[in-house]
Amino acid sequence: MLLKPVYAKASLGASVSERLVDDMYELYSAHIYDAETDGAQETELLRFARSDESAPHWPLIVPFSPNFVDFDPSRDADQLTQKFYEQAYREFLSGLDAVISSSASTSEPNA
Repeated sequence: MLLKPVYAKASLGASVSERLVDDMYELYSAHIYDAETDGAQETELLRFARSDESAPHWPLIVPFSPNFVDFDPSRDADQLTQKFYEQAYREFLSGLDAVISSSASTSEPNA
């Protein structure tokens, strides 16, 4: 459940994003998600709809930003400021926080 694809340098083109989600869904369906079986109970199966944005196959996104083409914080320390990196990485970092939070809450023993 912690395996998440990352769509880095993401374009704004919907067709490219749709194709990536389709590819990730097919990959996860073939190797990670459970196939539908007649004998298994629904609650025991690991399956998700292709359009489920909370599913493991749905990628974390880092949009393309021309500001990162010449990213070299060793020469320009201003590139390491929160204001600079959040323009491209905020959605990705929020997605990581959500994955980590859900992992922590499911691994804690019930008291």
